[in-house]
Amino acid sequence: MRKRLLTKDRLCRLVGSAEEGCDLCGTDKETHDHLFFQCPYSSRCIQLLSDCCKIELPTSNMEDWWSRKSFQSQTEADILAAILVAALYNVWWMRNHCRINNVLFKPEYVVGNIQNVTRNRCKNRWQDIMSFHWLHL
Repeated sequence: MRKRLLTKDRLCRLVGSAEEGCDLCGTDKETHDHLFFQCPYSSRCIQLLSDCCKIELPTSNMEDWWSRKSFQSQTEADILAAILVAALYNVWWMRNHCRINNVLFKPEYVVGNIQNVTRNRCKNRWQDIMSFHWLHL
């Protein structure tokens, strides 16, 4: 990720906005790293995904997701990438939804969306998808 999303820290630098707090947790300055990995809300989403997928998902930064070497196959690596993309999109969507509508859904809702998107994306791409037990989300 190129860190080009308009998080509050970037907006503050670009237009001088004074509000920098995270909409999801309200506890820290909203940066890319905070929003996707350090925020208690997104950390809970990643933990729920790890639990249901029965694999350990990296929780510290983006590079950890892309540099995993413990894949059994390229297909498994591609599935993890699909999970990452869906997770990033859904956390960003929830952040915007919360900011616009002042409504925050439970992490379980976001994880359900991530599961559905990943499952559908993978089924359309790989025929042998059912051999991956952790995609039975």
